Amino acid sequence: MSWTLLGLVVLLVASWWVGWRVYLRLWGYQRGHYRRCEHCGQPYKDQPTYCPHCGEVVAHWSNRR
Repeated sequence: MSWTLLGLVVLLVASWWVGWRVYLRLWGYQRGHYRRCEHCGQPYKDQPTYCPHCGEVVAHWSNRR
């Protein structure tokens, strides 16, 4: 019984992870909710100055007023 429960939990976690990746690839980036770091390639939300994963600068500044 415990092996069945463990297999079910692993299956649920794997399906959630695959679903999240599909969401990010198909809808998250296209709608502008997520952006991809130029340095590490990880997705991040909003418009931070630094990437939350690798710490590199991801903000773009302009001198236009």
